[in-house]
Amino acid sequence: MYPLKRLAARTVLTWPHGCEPVLMAQFGSFAQADQLVWGQQCDGQSFQDALWRHRVVVDRGEPDHQIGGYACTVQNSIVYQAAGAALGHYNYQGAAFAAEAAMWTALLQVSEDTDVDMGWGDGALLYWAVRTTDLSARNFSRAYYETQGH
Repeated sequence: MYPLKRLAARTVLTWPHGCEPVLMAQFGSFAQADQLVWGQQCDGQSFQDALWRHRVVVDRGEPDHQIGGYACTVQNSIVYQAAGAALGHYNYQGAAFAAEAAMWTALLQVSEDTDVDMGWGDGALLYWAVRTTDLSARNFSRAYYETQGH
């Protein structure tokens, strides 16, 4: 059991990382998204690097707890992991897989927090995802959970 810690909320910018289904839907492939969005250069830095620098400034060294938005995953997209668990396979390029992944959204992300001795490994985070229809119905009984670490 961890001690009680009061949390405060603030609105922050999130964006789809590497292999989120929305990138495949909008650009047709991850390579196209990388070329047309993340790889764009401005003042000698890529757009993706600029977003990461922005996140570091906004986070101010605080734990990376988050409700909703695009999860900042350590390994694979949490919606892809949820879709794979639901389907029983991880065929990322398949149409059925893409359709299932598009039905999921990040629900909650909990970071390690040294203030209350919460730790799950080397920089690990806890993730929950839920189908958007279940979220709309406030049904969390089928939420997907995963720990990702280094």
